[in-house]
Amino acid sequence: MMNSTNPDLRLPMGALIIAGMAVVFMVIWSVALWPDMTPTIVTREAGGNHGQSAVSREVTAAAMPVVLVVLAVLLAAAPTLDAKLMRLIITTPQQDRGRGSPRVLGASLVGLSILLSALHVGFVDMHTGAGLPIEQIVPVAAGVLLTILGIYLPLAHPSTTHDNERFEAFRAAQGPAYRIGGFVLVLVGLATIVSGLLLPWLSIVIAVGGVAAIFVSIIVVSLIRASQT
Repeated sequence: MMNSTNPDLRLPMGALIIAGMAVVFMVIWSVALWPDMTPTIVTREAGGNHGQSAVSREVTAAAMPVVLVVLAVLLAAAPTLDAKLMRLIITTPQQDRGRGSPRVLGASLVGLSILLSALHVGFVDMHTGAGLPIEQIVPVAAGVLLTILGIYLPLAHPSTTHDNERFEAFRAAQGPAYRIGGFVLVLVGLATIVSGLLLPWLSIVIAVGGVAAIFVSIIVVSLIRASQT
């Protein structure tokens, strides 16, 4: 059993399984549609001082699965690397970041698996010309990612204590800010899903603007609360 001084820093197995299933799905999708994929697609016509840009079906078939595998490896290693970094930076006895970091990263991996799978379907569709509603599929997948992140965001606030009173006050103030930010991020994710189905162009504005506003607000609110302690 892991304790507070030696927490389990492994990503949840469920997240890794979902990522593996997403990779398998993307590979099967590519293999099934390979005969219908054009050898190359032009992503930018030649003009001015640049030539034509083209992407081969080999690159399209492999890009998103490879990206997801790399992200899974990096996210799996991140909690351990983070714990080692914190031990170098902070010397207080209370350095337990618990299961928060792995669970948040695991949730991120699940959301990214969904989004990258949607992007993969979209890129393959550019080769096949099947006419799938990619302009709706991708924003909905992005909204699902944001919704998942919003649910787990309260676990992402720093839990390591500091000797410095100002740093500790700022860290403590982030807890309530992250909880409120998580709730708002869920709303942004749901709004992105709805707008993705109805007005795809608006989903980009909602997602990007909402995420930026939430994290800026978390920092500002935490600073204000820390200064009042």
